[in-house]
Amino acid sequence: MRLPPTNKFAGLQPHVFMKDLIHGNILLIVCCAFYLLWWCLAFHPSKTMSKMITGPIIAFAAAVGIVGGYLVLRAISNISLSRSLIGGFKLLGIGAIVYVVLLLISFFVLNRPVTTELLLIVGWATLQISYTNVLYGTSHVSFMTAIILILLIIAFAVASLVAYMFYYQLEAMASYIDGMIPLVLVMVMMIVTTLFSL
Repeated sequence: MRLPPTNKFAGLQPHVFMKDLIHGNILLIVCCAFYLLWWCLAFHPSKTMSKMITGPIIAFAAAVGIVGGYLVLRAISNISLSRSLIGGFKLLGIGAIVYVVLLLISFFVLNRPVTTELLLIVGWATLQISYTNVLYGTSHVSFMTAIILILLIIAFAVASLVAYMFYYQLEAMASYIDGMIPLVLVMVMMIVTTLFSL
């Protein structure tokens, strides 16, 4: 007697997971767009909107982000790769180490309060590098293109981390603009990786 597959997604075709990958990334872009809208309305130095307005916006952004992240992770976990640059537990381990190091530097060296954004930036970079690895492993991009995309992801993550680290050292309007930088950068990068997925 044939036993049923242990993986509940085993019966799904590979193109289904590629659609999940693309749709998940698009949802993450939408999440960042609404996060940016929330930031613009809730943290303007001279004119902030009521929480009755900004609350639903950030709640929607969080919900869309969770769904998008789930779809991308599910796709990454189920797509078979013919080749690989980096991914899996090795990439997760590197991401965890980077997060801990940055957390220690942020708190003990720069005396900056540790906030969720640090985890989000490192997690985003880890996820997008893994996303790019899937594009390479499914022959959507060449080796050189994959390397360029990964270097861009790292560069955008570093720029976002610089903005994060110095946020509390800036004046009101400067910090307001500074807080937008990571959101704009990650949106631009995810638009690029999504286009390479098509």
